[in-house]
Amino acid sequence: TNLVATFTSDESEETYIRDVQAEYFGTICLPYGSTNYTGADFYEVAYMDGLLLFLDKVSTLEAGMPYIYYAYADQIQVYSDGTHADMPSSHNGLYGTFTDITAASNYLQGKYIVHENTIRLCGNNCSLPAYRAYVILDEVSSREPALRPGAQRICMAIRGNNTTTS
Repeated sequence: TNLVATFTSDESEETYIRDVQAEYFGTICLPYGSTNYTGADFYEVAYMDGLLLFLDKVSTLEAGMPYIYYAYADQIQVYSDGTHADMPSSHNGLYGTFTDITAASNYLQGKYIVHENTIRLCGNNCSLPAYRAYVILDEVSSREPALRPGAQRICMAIRGNNTTTS
């Protein structure tokens, strides 16, 4: 997949465009917030139960907050609402990054990423491009929160520790 990120000085024209594969999950973390986007549904991590990660659908993307998305088109477009974050943040074990995490750093070893529609453990030489997110499973709550009225909850499988990806 190709990545094109455009951040201009005119906040009303900030746009993030990313070519993705339809019917695939991925992660995203942008330095601006948005309620205006196309091509994907966005989710926050709700809780974990065994080898399942449960996600709650959101309608507002907060600046700097990481999300897991499900692409229903071959391109995601996210337009800024004018809010900004200088640093990426985290929520319930999902951590965002605004910069590339290189394979040489081995920073992601032992952490999880969304890969081939599952959450997979990173081995040696695992990298992650900018504006994405990774998961630290030990920090994900195991307590099931109440589902907001009208909200949607889905789940993703977590690959066991014997299946790593680079």
